Amino acid sequence: MWSAPGAPKIAAVLGFDPDEGVITFVDQRGVPGRIDLRLGDVSQAGASFKLAGAGSADGSSIFGVSGGKAIRFTATGRWELERKSPLAVVFPQPDGALVTLSRDTDGSVDLWRVFPPDSDILDSATVEGLVDGPRIQGGDLLYLATPTGFAVVQARNLERLPEITLTGRPKAAVSTPSGDRLFIAVEGDTALAVYDRYRGTLGAAAPLPATPRDLRMDPLGRYLLVRPEVGDSAWIIAVGTSKPVGTVRTAWRSDIPFVASDGVIATVVGKDVVFVDGATMRRTRRIAGGAADFWYPFHWAGFRPRAAGLDQPVEFEVGTSDTAADSSLAAAAAAADTIAPPADTAAEAVATPATTRWVVSFAALLVESSARQLAQEITVNGQHARLETTMRDGVPVHRVVLGPYSSRDEAERVGRDSGRSYWVYAAAKP
Repeated sequence: MWSAPGAPKIAAVLGFDPDEGVITFVDQRGVPGRIDLRLGDVSQAGASFKLAGAGSADGSSIFGVSGGKAIRFTATGRWELERKSPLAVVFPQPDGALVTLSRDTDGSVDLWRVFPPDSDILDSATVEGLVDGPRIQGGDLLYLATPTGFAVVQARNLERLPEITLTGRPKAAVSTPSGDRLFIAVEGDTALAVYDRYRGTLGAAAPLPATPRDLRMDPLGRYLLVRPEVGDSAWIIAVGTSKPVGTVRTAWRSDIPFVASDGVIATVVGKDVVFVDGATMRRTRRIAGGAADFWYPFHWAGFRPRAAGLDQPVEFEVGTSDTAADSSLAAAAAAADTIAPPADTAAEAVATPATTRWVVSFAALLVESSARQLAQEITVNGQHARLETTMRDGVPVHRVVLGPYSSRDEAERVGRDSGRSYWVYAAAKP
């Protein structure tokens, strides 16, 4: 498709936004960035902008912690949240909200729920008796490790739910994509505990050959990959039955092993990537030298052919006044009673077509002050971005734009030079 020279070494992919065609990631220094599949480029925040515990709920907005503050990094700028207690963990929510967790103080943490870019606290809670261990989200529930299980908190309102009681301290946990079940590795136990979120109880345990070290869930919820405490292999558990279906040889990295959409499991063997059928445990393909690459599977239909008419600018005829409109009607009526002019005269009477002009748009915001602040931050070749305000369903929408330009290529160049996410649209000028 394309390549970008000098791309950073990716440590983890945070998500994919199919609408924008953007993959978000953090590199090995902890610096967040984006891979734009439509534009064919890679962009990052400044080298000093390093995040811990980075995550994304929508594949576009990146959240994390830096210097005890919660940080949100988007294409339009940076947002910060600071509390009296330093923040340690963030949980981005699908609806755009953010749940933050303070640094431990004798096993006690404070939770706050906000809705960026506002910093007003919508809900808060204090949870005591925690220990070092998994702190994850499954569905709309937060699971925070205790000496004998998990404290459970509702993410949408920070309400406490009954705790999960285990036979020992949890050391790893992972949720199914829907959040209906939680698989838990317990210290010293050779079976996985399975928590049913809707029943609020532990179900039948998933037996293992030995003690596990780490867990990784299939994005489609078919298989659970289990890393043994020792060895270079992975156990495959069928999520539907909680029973083991086989073992594959593989190293364990941040990107591999993973389960592809067709049920094939990607593994690393030496310098190669080997694909294994999840149902039969048979090898289906080997990619020589593939271990040198970073792998991320995803679905995207963004390069489907577009109908030609979709990219044609819309042109409108605008009358200057009611009188002008009446005059036009009168002229048309008079013309109906006259003889048509010669062909060459008629050709001269045809109006000159509108000239297409191209505008670069960076954002469409409802808050005028935020739009103005963004516009002040965007300057390309000495030209400052400006606001264009339109009404949509009775609500003013403030668009941050540059232009217009005489050609689409020129507009695209300005958009790229800005270093920000943008799109180009046509504006007809008489």
